[in-house]
Amino acid sequence: MKNSEIDKAISEEVILRLKSLMSFNLEEIKNLPSESVEDIKIGSKRLTICTYKDELPNGEILVIVQCKNTRFLGYGNMLK
Repeated sequence: MKNSEIDKAISEEVILRLKSLMSFNLEEIKNLPSESVEDIKIGSKRLTICTYKDELPNGEILVIVQCKNTRFLGYGNMLK
């Protein structure tokens, strides 16, 4: 797979996870772990997808989903 195809597949995976999270009610969001790390494979690429949850001082809950795509000697980019 070309890098552009992998980036597109990663974006689609992140969007699917975000859509799933948006269907959660407040209690389900509160019960998420503060960090979840999962290794996935798209084509022949091994990637790491992470979900982070942080409660802000004003009571809002911030949830971030990102995927690390290592390209060369450990260097890569994080897609959010």
